[in-house]
Amino acid sequence: MLGNICVVLTFTKMGKLQPQHIYMLGLVPSDIVVLAVNITISVTILKGGLWMNDGICSLQAHVMACASSITTAIHTAMSIDRWVSIQYPHRYRHLLANQSKAQQLTIAIVVFLYICISLWIVLHTHFSFVGSRPFDHNIACCKLFPQNPTIHSKHMHGTIFSVSVVVVVPLIVQALTNCHILYKISKLRGRNRKRVCKSIKTISVTIGTFYACMAPVNVWLAMSLFPGYSIAGMYKFFATQLAVANSGTSFFIYFSTLANFRDKFLTIVGCKKRNRIDSIR
Repeated sequence: MLGNICVVLTFTKMGKLQPQHIYMLGLVPSDIVVLAVNITISVTILKGGLWMNDGICSLQAHVMACASSITTAIHTAMSIDRWVSIQYPHRYRHLLANQSKAQQLTIAIVVFLYICISLWIVLHTHFSFVGSRPFDHNIACCKLFPQNPTIHSKHMHGTIFSVSVVVVVPLIVQALTNCHILYKISKLRGRNRKRVCKSIKTISVTIGTFYACMAPVNVWLAMSLFPGYSIAGMYKFFATQLAVANSGTSFFIYFSTLANFRDKFLTIVGCKKRNRIDSIR
């Protein structure tokens, strides 16, 4: 939680933000909501699970679904942005020449993704409750489908469609754009290659970390598509905690891969002297 707050403070102090920076900021709200919900549930468990009920289970399940879908969509927008900057560099620089317009367009895209995906998940994804078990403090307290085979079949088709729209389609777009970026990089040499590799380093680490953290819970959810599935409780706990941990990685990724982010943060905390020109400004 503290790391995400530091990300917001650092980016807002950087002044001129590129579209990639705005997309990175766009990931913060979903991360904070995920962490806040899971911190609340953890405190509830420590208090004896007195408030663990179907409502809290439903809230956590929908928050995790919305957050992962929104993150996937923003990653897709970041991939498209990088692809355009590499495939059409002159047009991209022309767009960035009007910085305020580029920022407004990027912010509009992020807000649009948040609103549409949140509504889509709430309206099209079905969760069934298996009761309130005090120590089942993760999304294991909710199952994606009812156990009744008839209801399971009905809900399965609707949920597969909704998941395909908000997850599978963005993943295909990401795969296509990133494969083409790698192909373009393989054709470059010297300084141009270093420049392009530097421009995609942060997004590559961000997306890679997200998929590594979400892989176990995605396996779990994929298995829940089939009635009568069974997964060990320890695996559910591990998968959920790893998925939640992804929400706390942004600060460390940006600090290690973005020089301007790192310099600004060190300046804010007083570990680095402020540039004289910045002081005058």
